[in-house]
Parts: sequence; C-alpha cells; structure tokens
Amino acid sequence: GEIPNWKWVTVIGIYWGALVHVAIVAAALLTMRWWCRPVPGFQADEEAIPGNATSRRTFVAILIVIVLAAGALRWRLANGSLWWDEMWNIKMATVGEFRTGSRHPDELRFYPTDFARCAWYYQKPTNHVPTALASKVCHQLWAGATGAPEGEFSEFIIRLPVFLSALGAVALIGLCVRRLIGPGTGLLAAAILAAHPWFIRYGIDARAYGPVVLFTLVSLWSLNRAISGDRYRHWALFGFAQFMLMWSHLHSVWFCASTTLAAATCIWLKNST
Repeated sequence: GEIPNWKWVTVIGIYWGALVHVAIVAAALLTMRWWCRPVPGFQADEEAIPGNATSRRTFVAILIVIVLAAGALRWRLANGSLWWDEMWNIKMATVGEFRTGSRHPDELRFYPTDFARCAWYYQKPTNHVPTALASKVCHQLWAGATGAPEGEFSEFIIRLPVFLSALGAVALIGLCVRRLIGPGTGLLAAAILAAHPWFIRYGIDARAYGPVVLFTLVSLWSLNRAISGDRYRHWALFGFAQFMLMWSHLHSVWFCASTTLAAATCIWLKNST
C-alpha cells in the first residue's frame, strides 16, 4: 500500500504515547516507596566528595580552565564549513532549502522548514531530532536578531547546542569522576576528554554525538545519586537522560539497556537486604 502521511502518523503516535506515559508515571508514583530508598554502602551527602572548601574551590577553578581550553580547541572547527550530514539536516529539518516547486517550476524559491517537520521528519536516520530542534531555535533567534535574509545561516550558531554540550560533558565527567574516585582523577578525566581527537572532531558536528556524550554522563551521575539517596528527583533525571539518549541516537539503546539493568539490580539488592 501507500506510505502513510507522516503528519497523521505523528498525531496518532502522540496520543498513544501520552496514554502509555501516564500509565508508566502512575505506576512509578505508586511504587516510589519501594524503589526510592538508599542502597547500603553508598553515601548520598556531599561529604562523600573528598576535600575541604579550599580544595573544592581549587578544583572548580582548574576545571573551568580545562573547559575553556576545550572550547578553544574546538573553536576553529565549530566555525568551519559544514559536512554533508550536517548540510542534509539543515536542508531537510533545521533551516530549509532553495529549490523549484510544482507551482513555480521555473523559479528558484526558498522553502523553510517548520518545527513539526524538524521534530517528526525521520525518513532518513540523519535527522537527530533533539539536536535539530535546538539548532533550529538557535538559528531562528540569530536570524531574528541579525535580520539575516531567508536561507542564510551561521555555521557556528547551527552547531552551538552541540558545542555547548561538548563543554558540558567535559565539566560533568570531571565532577562524576571526582565524586567516585577523587579530585585529581576527575581533573585528569576532564582533560583527557577535552583533548581527545575524536571528541574534538565529532563534538562540534551539528549531529547528536556531542549531546549523546553529555546525556550519557548525566545518566551515570544521576544513577549514582539515585542509588545512594532517597530523592526521586535523581531517578527522574536518570529517566530523562535515558529518554534523551534514545531520542538522540538509536544506537544508545545498548547503553540504556545496561544502565537500566544496573538500576534494577540495585533496587533488588536494597530491597533484599
């Protein structure tokens, strides 16, 4: 048969998705006393982080320097020309394209994309939706502020959400490792990620790679806080990070499955002791 119109599929999917979401949230709230309890052997308070106030300030200062250095390492690439995958996403989802149309076959016109197309157009897996939506917001704010003509865009503005995600990931890995191991190792982890050639190259593409690294770290940090405390907000943040990972890139399913299994194991252990 014919391929259904993606707009109708979207409307149906939103309604069914909302119903499923309500059921999941209701079940989570009803069982919160069971799964939202601290795991013995984990510390939930800030005393779990070694070091006094002075060492914390020193850690933060050095971490800021590392983050700024990470931005400097990526600045030139972030302002460079676009790769094919980035350009395809800009044409089909984020900005739009110049082309002829059925009503004007002899005239080249600019056809902008709207937010519905940006969010739901997924006939090819090159549309990494959360990144495309964030880039579209940045582009429209930039175009409105600068008065840019239709079809004009800034490479850096399009890449800005990914650029910021990469810097956020550098900061967060430092904080995560500091909590788990210590401040020196946390700074070393941040420096390694900041200078990693692959993360420099792919951490500025207007694609999902930078945000995936960030949400992976958010997932790990929130899971650690969730199993070591009794605050449901950490579980909520963990679920949000898992959702964003799956929405950003389908290959994240393997990481999400493993961390969800780890979370379920921790819940089982703390309720069996």
